[in-house]
Amino acid sequence: MKNFRFRACTVLAILGCFGGCSSSGPGGAGGAAGTLGGGGAPGTAGVAGTAGTKGAAGGNGQGGVGAAGGAGGAVVSSVGGAGGGLALGGAPGAGGSSGSLGTAGAPGAGGLGGTPAATGGGNGKAGAGGGGPSAAGGQSGGGAGSSGKIGVVIVSQTTQVIPTLGTIVAGGVGADFGLMSGKGSCTSTTSGDCQLLQCGPSTNPPAQLVSAGNITVSGLAADITVMPAAGINGPTYLSAPYSGFLWTTSRPTTLTVAGSADVPAFTLSSTAPNPISVTAPVAQTGLTGVTYAISRGAALAITWTGGIDGNVTASLTSGTAPSQVEIVCVAAASKGTVTVPASFMSMLGASGGFSAGVATFVTKNVGDWLMEFEASTIKDQGQATYTP
Repeated sequence: MKNFRFRACTVLAILGCFGGCSSSGPGGAGGAAGTLGGGGAPGTAGVAGTAGTKGAAGGNGQGGVGAAGGAGGAVVSSVGGAGGGLALGGAPGAGGSSGSLGTAGAPGAGGLGGTPAATGGGNGKAGAGGGGPSAAGGQSGGGAGSSGKIGVVIVSQTTQVIPTLGTIVAGGVGADFGLMSGKGSCTSTTSGDCQLLQCGPSTNPPAQLVSAGNITVSGLAADITVMPAAGINGPTYLSAPYSGFLWTTSRPTTLTVAGSADVPAFTLSSTAPNPISVTAPVAQTGLTGVTYAISRGAALAITWTGGIDGNVTASLTSGTAPSQVEIVCVAAASKGTVTVPASFMSMLGASGGFSAGVATFVTKNVGDWLMEFEASTIKDQGQATYTP
């Protein structure tokens, strides 16, 4: 089974990265008590986002996608609003992918992604994000025999084109540590490198989070240390935004977790991946920001340049829960292309969102915890119109 893991999108939004943001609550597009879910439709112009409800937890073989929340995603902000902390996500199985940032209206950014979660074993697929500013989704673990204790730390950066301000760049760090359980409400179909997710609302209880002491990500343009902060479901982590790229080429980086009475101390090293640029579909920049015109009547070839390390995840979304559709395609960054089958494209509605980015991740078993460290860049994202 392929690991559809990518939550990229963003920690960035991380925090009111784009002017005029207002806090939207602690969750990202992540799943409640389980995987992370997908976000909602693009945010409306000039409206500050509010937090949405937690997303569906991941079920066996699939991850949850969040219910709609204020024009944003599952606990994410709408355009004009800033995201909150990471939401821990899911039971064993596949989740969705990162969502795209909405570009219409006042400057805004998405919420933070969800963490890998499960009642056991190895890591499964990444959670899906939304069509409006959204967070990347969480990923679930697979297999039996694990304690279900999951920790995830994401260092992420993104760009957003705002007509009146130009291109805004921001980065940051988010994390969560906790015990996950629950089932999702998504059905999934896989074809080649792509997965079609159709998700409904979830009533699963949220995961309980614990402190892991201070965490530090070093080796990039700036070292970032984040302390735990009080959240609805326990301590969570969200840094202040870094205005600019934390890295512009592949670069080694190290995570250091101080540890606590609940979480053991550990370190993890990874490579922040060389950013990519999508060459198809072609983005258009207009009065509402970046948009894409994509045919849903044929297969879609997505191509990019600059891929070296990690995996590229492309996401197309339409609708909102309980009738949300997510298409998530994951391929090696060095491959340069991935094709969405026509049968999947035909399931999209008239509008939604498109995003693509690159991420690397490493995992490590620390005592009875499964830890993950992810680095991701989203440079291509916007609202999408799907023509017949």
